[in-house]
Amino acid sequence: AAYEMIGGRPVSLVSTPMVAGETHSLTDQRFFASYETLFRALGPEVERTSFFPEGLIAYSPEMNASLILSKENRFQRPPEHARSTFHPQGLFINGRILPLHRLASGIRSILR
Repeated sequence: AAYEMIGGRPVSLVSTPMVAGETHSLTDQRFFASYETLFRALGPEVERTSFFPEGLIAYSPEMNASLILSKENRFQRPPEHARSTFHPQGLFINGRILPLHRLASGIRSILR
């Protein structure tokens, strides 16, 4: 409901803490549905919106597949992976990949 209040208004930055841990899966309720609602609420304004992180790499053990989730694919997995569980593995920050297992040491160097 909070995203629906945006109603096409300009949004400069979207940031999410949901990708901070490799042990947390990216579920429909906590991740995919939220981004779907956010993109619908932003409408055309999404083109002017920045995202932090810019994208992420997610891995599904049962599919043995990795995905890149970003603004370009609305942070959504393809329909053929709709039932798969994905776990964040790395972030895209300032055009560079930061593996999550190096988050603490890597974030300082990327943000300088």
